Amino acid sequence: MIKFVKKQFSKAPIKIKAKTIGTVLEISEKVPYNVQYLCHKLWNRCLLTKEVKEDDVDAVLDNIIIEQAANYITVWDGLALHQRLLLKAIIKSPEQPLFSKNFIFKNELGIPESIQKSISLLKKRILWM
Repeated sequence: MIKFVKKQFSKAPIKIKAKTIGTVLEISEKVPYNVQYLCHKLWNRCLLTKEVKEDDVDAVLDNIIIEQAANYITVWDGLALHQRLLLKAIIKSPEQPLFSKNFIFKNELGIPESIQKSISLLKKRILWM
C-alpha cells in the first residue's frame, strides 16, 4: 500500500514520505476505503504546497471528524443504553475480558447474557453501516 499511495501522490506531483504514509495507514487501519478517503482529503489539502506533512494528516483527520460528527451522533443516539455502557466500558478497560466478573461488576453491566445480546446487536449494526 505504501508504494501505491506514494505513486498516486507522485502523479500530482505531491511529495509524501513513507513515514507519513505509514501514519495514514495506521489511522485508517489499512482499510482501503478509509485509506482512499483520507488520501483524497490530503491530496486536496496539499495540491498547492506539493507536499504532505505529518501536521497535514492531523489537520485532515480533525476536519473529517468535524464533517462526520452528525453521523457519529446519529449512530450513538441510535444505540440502546446497555450498548452505550458496554462501549464505554470497553474503552475504559480494553484489556479486560468482557465476560469477567470484575469487568461486569465494575461497569455495572448486569448479567453476561446482556453483554452477549449487546455485542450481537452491535455486530449487526456494523454490518448494516
